[in-house]
Amino acid sequence: MKKLRALRANRAEAGFTLVELMVAVAITGLVIAPLAAGMFVALRTMNATTNRRATSADGQQLSLYLPPDIQSADNAKSTGITCGTLTAPRLQLWSTVYDTNFNVGYGVRQAADGSWQLVRQACAGGPIKTVARNLANSTAVLVTRTPSNTSLPLQSVAIRLTEKGTPTDPTQHQFTVSASRRTSP
Repeated sequence: MKKLRALRANRAEAGFTLVELMVAVAITGLVIAPLAAGMFVALRTMNATTNRRATSADGQQLSLYLPPDIQSADNAKSTGITCGTLTAPRLQLWSTVYDTNFNVGYGVRQAADGSWQLVRQACAGGPIKTVARNLANSTAVLVTRTPSNTSLPLQSVAIRLTEKGTPTDPTQHQFTVSASRRTSP
């Protein structure tokens, strides 16, 4: 009976030794340190990646609308624009040759969340389509008409946008979308 009690007492005291615990903690530290470092880097670069992805999406969206609009237009102006309900127009494209009903404008507006956007609208009215959502400010759109003299026939138009940065990536990225008009009706 004494032997059975002694056996049970030894079993109850079974567990890890101090050396075994220290080795386990050291190994756990070696595994967790690189994982934590990787997580930290991923979180730091997430805003920069999101910003670059938004810039790319804006460039693709503008590329869907602007080149066909320029190809359909035979004239363009970037000053003295009255077009639909655009409050800050930057570009108006219209046609007197290809399609006399074609008349669109591009302008800048501030969204409800305070961000600046480039929008497109048919000058006769109609829905406003957002074509770039991540503008740095209200003056982040530069329109270049070639030739700059509006009395000469339109050859091409380019829009350069400056996108806003983020706290971790303050770089304001720029991109240009341009197109040439059709040369014969």
